[in-house]
Amino acid sequence: MLRIAGLQLDIPVRASLSERLAQASSLIEQSLDRRVDLLVLPENWGDPAQAKKGEALDGVLLETLAEWAAENDLWILSGALPLSPKALKKRSGKPVWGSVLFSNDGEI
Repeated sequence: MLRIAGLQLDIPVRASLSERLAQASSLIEQSLDRRVDLLVLPENWGDPAQAKKGEALDGVLLETLAEWAAENDLWILSGALPLSPKALKKRSGKPVWGSVLFSNDGEI
């Protein structure tokens, strides 16, 4: 049986990325006790500073999620985030909203 957990973070609007990651990390640790296979994060929980240019696939937020997935043998769905058009090979200068799925070995 596949066990799926949806995480809901209680993050102040002005919280830094490190505060957001700390809260997510804590909730992920709790879910490991329940032997979850797939974690789904909420939309738009990432770094507000990246909203205009989008999250880079090799940026701190997504790299951290990849590490957590690999370290914990866990699939993680990022939740909808503004993604960098450059990273997605889009020609428009605007971020593209999407989710990133990490396998349990940390690969996209």
